[in-house]
Amino acid sequence: EGKAGLEQYQTKFVQRKDIQNMLERVDFYIDPVAEECGYDKMTSIVTIDLVNGKKISKTLDFGKGSPENPMTYDEVSEKFMECVSFVNWPIKKAREIISIISSIEECNSLESLFSNFRVN
Repeated sequence: EGKAGLEQYQTKFVQRKDIQNMLERVDFYIDPVAEECGYDKMTSIVTIDLVNGKKISKTLDFGKGSPENPMTYDEVSEKFMECVSFVNWPIKKAREIISIISSIEECNSLESLFSNFRVN
């Protein structure tokens, strides 16, 4: 599904047969090469062994959302909306929050922002 939102970490999702089948083929471990890079990089190395014997490997020093590889405003907004939907927060308030934050430099007061965090 290409996502790692709150929904993908719920028991009903993780226990799906296709997910369980995939997890049986995945080995998680601390890679010494990644460890040598240091915690400041949070290096990730993914290696895929293909059925034909070939290997595909990719190394990433800074994951998406890290200070060195930040999410875009749209990506943060989308993630916020996913979280809001997950907890049944009012969508109208969430959109208003996103709108206010997009122009926060022009705000004279943060009252309109804070009022959208209140649950009535």
